[in-house]
Amino acid sequence: MEVAPGVHQLWGLGCHVFALVGDRVTLIDAGAPGNGRIVVRQLRKLGVHPRDVEQIILTHYHLDHRGAVNELRAATGASVLVHSSEAPYFRGHRPYPNPVNRDRAPRLAALTDRLFAATRGRPLSVENLEDGDTLDVLGGLRVLHAPGHTQGSIVLWLPNERLLFAGDAMGYRRNRLEVPDSRVSEDPGLAKSSLERLAALDVDGICFSHFRPLPQGARAALEQLVGSWSEEFRVS
Repeated sequence: MEVAPGVHQLWGLGCHVFALVGDRVTLIDAGAPGNGRIVVRQLRKLGVHPRDVEQIILTHYHLDHRGAVNELRAATGASVLVHSSEAPYFRGHRPYPNPVNRDRAPRLAALTDRLFAATRGRPLSVENLEDGDTLDVLGGLRVLHAPGHTQGSIVLWLPNERLLFAGDAMGYRRNRLEVPDSRVSEDPGLAKSSLERLAALDVDGICFSHFRPLPQGARAALEQLVGSWSEEFRVS
């Protein structure tokens, strides 16, 4: 599905993968293990050879977003970019944590400890991203650090298209934006603070990792969401 000129939402396992196709080809996220072949097949239908992919940007370390990154790295030869705070996980310097919040869902965390310990994957060479970086993608793709869901969660903003790639920084159900699920967010309070920052952006559309896109009216929707707890954005 083409969301905007040069922006394609690809179906897959785990999460949506976005292909940004211009002079260079960039993927946002990789999906769950086994998703590599599915993504490559869809790229070919778009007329994109796997080796045309220059970089893969991961919005955060959760398995449903990074599980197929080694598969896609092998197929494309692309560089992999992550926020610097999560780079040690990918490089194998630190183990991936269990994404379940122990304070919010202690039983689920205990049940899944062994599962997530077994899904570390092979160490991977990655490049660091920082808040405010601008990548040469479709006229300029801005990196915005949006911690809360994870410490290194990022969103990506195309100002020229007024389009935001939200990762898991927020959800979208029943035509309303929502905060990320606190059971799988490291710091739900910080996630809300990140959304306050995003509500000040000039955005019209939002692409989500697990939901259909919001094609227009995103800024008003963000202000409505944040206004549910912040007086600064509350509409009287």
